[in-house]
Amino acid sequence: MAAIAATGMVATADWPAVGRLALPGLQPAAVIAWLAGAALMLTAAWTMRQARTTLNPIQPGRARQLVTHGLFARSRNPIYLADVLLLIGLLLWLGQVSGLLWITAFALWIDRLQIPAEEQALTGLFGDDYRAYRARVRRWL
Repeated sequence: MAAIAATGMVATADWPAVGRLALPGLQPAAVIAWLAGAALMLTAAWTMRQARTTLNPIQPGRARQLVTHGLFARSRNPIYLADVLLLIGLLLWLGQVSGLLWITAFALWIDRLQIPAEEQALTGLFGDDYRAYRARVRRWL
């Protein structure tokens, strides 16, 4: 989904009627957002790999272990958070207001459709351990 949002952002970047961001320092801010997103994504992926569990969000039922340490002690979905940071970086780089619509659409899709499906699968796999994890760690931040 993040790739679809990014493609949409690039495709609509030249729509003049939507408006442009005309602030100084957008490119450096974009690079900072990309670096933060990439670091978050790589760290979360490494943590999941170390736990020998799946990174595939389409098949959460293949999870072998509930990962609750590292970044996952602060956010249940640091990879989706990283996706948002990467999209914010693209928004800043392109300087196009229409990107806000794509980022919002991505976040709503993930929050309302993808994450609930993952939560249902993880509850089925890990039961009370996952319910306790959900109670103490926020979905996003």
